[in-house]
Amino acid sequence: MRHGLLLLAILTACQPADTGPDQSADVDTSGSPDPGGPPIDEATNEAAEAEPEAQPVLPVPFLGRWAHEIDDCGGRPGLDRIVIGASEIQFPDANAEPLSVLQLSDNGIIVDLRITARGGASTLRRDRLVVDPDGNSMVYSRGGDARRYDRCPV
Repeated sequence: MRHGLLLLAILTACQPADTGPDQSADVDTSGSPDPGGPPIDEATNEAAEAEPEAQPVLPVPFLGRWAHEIDDCGGRPGLDRIVIGASEIQFPDANAEPLSVLQLSDNGIIVDLRITARGGASTLRRDRLVVDPDGNSMVYSRGGDARRYDRCPV
C-alpha cells in the first residue's frame, strides 16, 4: 500500500501545473536552440561521411621508362633503369609508392615516397625530378645524388 501511495505522489508531482483557461505557463526559451534546427546531441559519423583520400598521381611528363643511356633501355637485367607510372616508381632493387607530389613547375616535382626494397624493408624518402623541356631527358635527385636519365623509346 505504501508503494502505491508513493507512486501516486511521484506521478502527481511530474504532471504540469494546471494553468486554467485564462492562464498560460511562462517558459523561458532564451537559451534554447532553434527548434527548427538539428538536435544538439545528434551523433555524426564523420568517418562514413569522409571521402576516401585520392592517391597521389605523378604528372604525365614524368611517366615512362628511363635509363642512363638509350642503349640501356634494352631488357638486360642489372642496368640502372627506372619505370615511372602514375602511382608507382620501379627501381632495379625496389618499388616506390608516392605519398605526396608537389608540382614545382611544368617540368619539376618533389615527391615523397615510400620505398619498399625487394627484401621487404621499407623507408621514406623525398626525391626531386626535373624533365628537360623537350621531354627526352630527366634529372632525378635522391638526397645529394643527382642522376641524368634518358627517356626510353616506346
